Amino acid sequence: MLIQWFAQRATSMKTAATAITAGKESSQIGLAPRRRQKVRVFLNNTVALAHQQARVIAENSSQKVKELVGSMSIDEWDEARWTAEWEGASVLVMIHQVLLNALRAGLVRISDIDLLVFDECHHARRHHPYSMIMREFYDHCPPHDRPHIFGMTASPLNSHQTASDSAMHLRAMLDSSICTVDLTASLDAPPSQPQSICYEYMLPPDYAATPLTLALSAQCGGSSAIAAGLKAAPAILSLLGPFGVDQMWHHYIHQWHRKTRQRPAPPMLAAHKLPPLSSPLPGHHLAD
Repeated sequence: MLIQWFAQRATSMKTAATAITAGKESSQIGLAPRRRQKVRVFLNNTVALAHQQARVIAENSSQKVKELVGSMSIDEWDEARWTAEWEGASVLVMIHQVLLNALRAGLVRISDIDLLVFDECHHARRHHPYSMIMREFYDHCPPHDRPHIFGMTASPLNSHQTASDSAMHLRAMLDSSICTVDLTASLDAPPSQPQSICYEYMLPPDYAATPLTLALSAQCGGSSAIAAGLKAAPAILSLLGPFGVDQMWHHYIHQWHRKTRQRPAPPMLAAHKLPPLSSPLPGHHLAD
């Protein structure tokens, strides 16, 4: 598993440096001695991606995973709560802004992180939280105490830069090297011919216009709203049948009723009131 490999590699590489610098951390200006275990932090741009990534990591590794998103009222957490969450997991999956806010508030230190993963790392530009985390905290952390950085992206390119400039910018921003998969062999291989599979199906019945459609066409055909429905009715009839067409008319009439209730009725409509929505219209195929 990728996370296990990185965790083992990060631990082995930092053991010596941690032992040498353990006695020096308490003397760093403005920083309290570290009291937390180091964890791996996965950052995402959206809550949906955080949910997905936390689930996948939990299902495919033995790591204890916790997910931190804004809906958990994280802004109200104090240092004790952050310490409890930090020490209760080996992997924390969170939105990038959550970590940035905690770092700025002094509730979390960048040195408390063993491996920092940026999902969709090509966003690390200008004032994006990824950029702020690197510039405000990573750059000011002693090199021996910085987390390992692992960025993931399908395309590091930026539309405002050349491919070379985009790659150089991303490398500098994340203090990392770019690694990719060699696809030369697969690209040079002759493409396989696609196999076509045809499925035959019966054509839809030739439905006749519903009584409701005929009535609306005869009595209200001059209305722009009804005209739009009449134009769409044949296609809906062939796809969904009479019931689908009458459902469309039900929607049209409901919207029309709602709008006309909000303004005085014109003289023509005063003499020919539409039936209330609670009573079925003639030829209407609405279910109860």
